[in-house]
Amino acid sequence: MDTILAWLDNHIDADIKDFRPVSNMALQYAYETKDPNIIAVAHELLASWHAYNGFFPVDSTLYHSKKVVYNYRLGSDSIKVANALKSLSLDYINNSQNEEALKIIFQALRIFEDNNDQAGAAGVYKNLASLYAFSKDGEKTIEYANKAIAILENTEDYYTLSITYLYLIQGYTQLDKYDEALEAAKKCLDISKEIPDQMGIPLRAHSWSYETYIKMGEFDLAYEEAVIAWNIAKNAVGEERAAGYRSEIGNSLMLQGKVSDALPHLRASVDLIEAQETRTASLPYDLLAQCYEKLGQYQNALKYYKVVADIDKKNLVAQVANLKSESVIKYETDKKDQELILQQARLKQKTTVQMLMAAFLGILALSLFLLFSSFRKNKKTSEKLEIKNQENELLLKEIHHRVKNNLQTISSLLNLQSESIKDEAAYDAVQESKNRVASMALIHQKLYQGENLAAIEMKDYFETIGNAVKESFGEKVDNISLEIEMPELELDVDTAVPIGLITNELLTNALKYAYPDDLSGTIKIKMTKTTDNLIQLEISDDGVGMNNESENQGFGTLLVQLLTTQLGGTLEKKHYNGTSIILLFKEQEKSVA
Repeated sequence: MDTILAWLDNHIDADIKDFRPVSNMALQYAYETKDPNIIAVAHELLASWHAYNGFFPVDSTLYHSKKVVYNYRLGSDSIKVANALKSLSLDYINNSQNEEALKIIFQALRIFEDNNDQAGAAGVYKNLASLYAFSKDGEKTIEYANKAIAILENTEDYYTLSITYLYLIQGYTQLDKYDEALEAAKKCLDISKEIPDQMGIPLRAHSWSYETYIKMGEFDLAYEEAVIAWNIAKNAVGEERAAGYRSEIGNSLMLQGKVSDALPHLRASVDLIEAQETRTASLPYDLLAQCYEKLGQYQNALKYYKVVADIDKKNLVAQVANLKSESVIKYETDKKDQELILQQARLKQKTTVQMLMAAFLGILALSLFLLFSSFRKNKKTSEKLEIKNQENELLLKEIHHRVKNNLQTISSLLNLQSESIKDEAAYDAVQESKNRVASMALIHQKLYQGENLAAIEMKDYFETIGNAVKESFGEKVDNISLEIEMPELELDVDTAVPIGLITNELLTNALKYAYPDDLSGTIKIKMTKTTDNLIQLEISDDGVGMNNESENQGFGTLLVQLLTTQLGGTLEKKHYNGTSIILLFKEQEKSVA
């Protein structure tokens, strides 16, 4: 038994075809010994193998790690239980089950504290730093990393100390504290000199420093860190196997605009994957596709974008297949677990009680299985509904986009028509029609560009449409300024369209009539909610005031009156130091996008 366990321990990096037969035999022999400690060690080695071989689902690692905790708890060594809980917490973190990780990790911490095991407690703090780094909580990451460091600096556990500084790099980078992050990287590198055989530590320190510099926008410094990481990898595994680290070099060069220089590095990274026939990671292909796209080599770019999609699909299919194959081991192991439990129960209970207990466990297992199946089915249904909602949202955005394009086409036609019109009145009429169409097109543009497909943010809309109307008058209104005085306010699309047309008409009238003879002045647009739940739109100028010509019953005036009636609102005009027109209307219920 010891020989088999030793072989497993020395072949954690073994391929599945070599490791699987020996691991199955080890589990069988371990359960035959009926020794919980030996069973725990066997599961511990299997958990380590699954964790090392990251292609397998994380729940396979979790399964064996839970068995380690269970069997050590049958014994009397609480420190072994605490270490098993600590390892299990890391597996939960890697599976994004942070709440479960927190429950487990604090159980381990209590045991270490009860036994006054400072080194064990430091390991827990290191795991907590890892958890919060994974969940991108920079402050918590730094807090627990520093707690671990305070203990570890008084020990010679340089490996755990250097790993903790790696998490400190992440924590400071997440908070945009780049100087502190780089200082943590420097300390990590200094400590790693005490453990020269652990090349992975300085490799990750330089690689994570590269990520820090990328976030800082210091792409030249990121390039230097990536080159150092590559050189470390070359010294450790040789230039050919280290080619995978050249993707970071290529990315940093591409971000500097040195796309041609980036290509050989990105190409080398992909060539290594192709040579090893290990298409499991899509990022190198994605970076290479981006590089080809920037170089204008669109056929090559499309080729590798297709590879990215193919890898992602194959990974998903393979993970499902591996999950199914893992169920065979779990089934056989569960049978042996049940036999061990029944043997222990026979010492304390009569045969009748044993049979009742077995029946109860069977019913419970069946209930849990049915509950789990129902949960999986509901989850799949929810995922399908989410995909459908996303498709509907995309379709609605496309509709708004096409409506905007059609309206812009109409506007362009009106613009072309106006170029051949000699009569000034006719020319103005066409220009005003073009502005009306543009105000509606802008509504649909804001809808498909924004997050909310049912409402428009009016302040930004007024600024855009106001500038567009001013530009249509050319240089003759350069001495007239436009001010938008209002908080951010959203309106339903059915309300925003008539409001946009009304604003277009009133703003056009003000620019045409309020400032004759190149007078300067200011036009203000205000929109607020009143205390009686009404919305007030006020468009005012400090010009010469309205006259008979500007108050005629032309098409624009009739359009404003019609749209006011459509909104169920009222229109009020004031003539004092210029002209002020106030529209009051009730806020409509927002339509469902």
